[in-house]
Amino acid sequence: MKSKFERLPDKEAINAENSFLKMKMMLENGAHIGSTDDPSFTPEMENAFLRQVMAFEKQFEEGKTIKLFDKIDRPTIFKPVAEVEDSEMEGALDSILAWLAQYDITLDVFSPNITTRELYRFITEELFEYEMDDTDVPGWTSNFIYDEFHPDPFYENENIADECIKVILSKASMELFPHFRKGDLALNEHNTVSRDKIQQYINIFKDAYDEIECMDISGVSCAVEGVRSAITGHYQLRLVSNGREEFRKGKWRIELETPDDFFWYIYKVQIEGINF
Repeated sequence: MKSKFERLPDKEAINAENSFLKMKMMLENGAHIGSTDDPSFTPEMENAFLRQVMAFEKQFEEGKTIKLFDKIDRPTIFKPVAEVEDSEMEGALDSILAWLAQYDITLDVFSPNITTRELYRFITEELFEYEMDDTDVPGWTSNFIYDEFHPDPFYENENIADECIKVILSKASMELFPHFRKGDLALNEHNTVSRDKIQQYINIFKDAYDEIECMDISGVSCAVEGVRSAITGHYQLRLVSNGREEFRKGKWRIELETPDDFFWYIYKVQIEGINF
């Protein structure tokens, strides 16, 4: 490929090659790679990046897979989880993560409810058996997320509810909130309403005040029963209208469902002490 541009000055040659690689990727795979204004991202760095992307795409198209345990050369030093003492567990997990890192494999976990022992068990009993894409591109990593294999509905739903209640109890205009289901929603005394109506009711409340400050969200508790979940808590709110300040507090409750056993959607919001 260098021969196409070797008669150009070095800087022009690498820029021309980068343009050629982008065009090739667009024509072959429909990829669109824009430019960056970051002066630290040099043409040489862009060239290396484009070559890595092309190498990855070529390997990915070949469709080769490999068991992760084979990818990391089938180590025999890691004990079954039942044989690891509690006092050894943290060091054992650090060791196995370090081993994976040697092969550019990482594991993340978001839920704080997952124990060190469970992560170790997951790696040795499940991740080792996982069939992954057999790619080998310098500088690229294979990243796995525990929560994608074993979602924690308590952690997930508490986060959804926390985000929802803070969006409602703020001055910023309510935009489309993706965690509401499409219809048949409830907001306080309003029942069987659409997402647009929910948004309208909340914004009418917001527009009545010059300032809305959510001072505290506390006492959050989550219950999960089958495909339904309920999160409850308390709020403290500061409101200002025409120079007059008032404070409100009360309980709130948000109910969710998971029709597909994967995504959770809000279908009911009750906030004590607020008229929507």
